[in-house]
Amino acid sequence: MKPNLKVVVHADQDPLTATVTFNTVIRGGDRAGHFPVQDWRLYFVVEFVLEDDQWRVYDYEMHQPQRGI
Repeated sequence: MKPNLKVVVHADQDPLTATVTFNTVIRGGDRAGHFPVQDWRLYFVVEFVLEDDQWRVYDYEMHQPQRGI
């Protein structure tokens, strides 16, 4: 996978919002060992809003990693 973090701030909106897109790899399994540790490759689109001087996530989407290529 290629590094493809992209941040777009929507300065024309009130409150201020931003869209962040990126590919990632998530590694995990369950503690009991029923599911072995494995990797999931995903492409995220995360929407933020600026509230009380803090960026907060207000929506997200997960897609197949090819979308970010």
